[in-house]
Amino acid sequence: MRENADRVPDLEKRIAALEERLSRAPGEACPKCGELEFRTVKTAPHPKLGAAGAMTRTMQCGACQYTEDKMELPKR
Repeated sequence: MRENADRVPDLEKRIAALEERLSRAPGEACPKCGELEFRTVKTAPHPKLGAAGAMTRTMQCGACQYTEDKMELPKR
């Protein structure tokens, strides 16, 4: 028990750092760099399937600037 008691302050610091990082509403994990900064930057009707309700969501990583388009179909 005493061995673990010495680790408590370090673990508390690590937990606080993780909570601070998560508190700013992180995005998804970037498929390229893994940072939690992959967010939607643009949403528009899909060029061919927009009339059916499909949308194109442009995602971009705030850390490495990787960009990816995702198609979303309407929920039924």
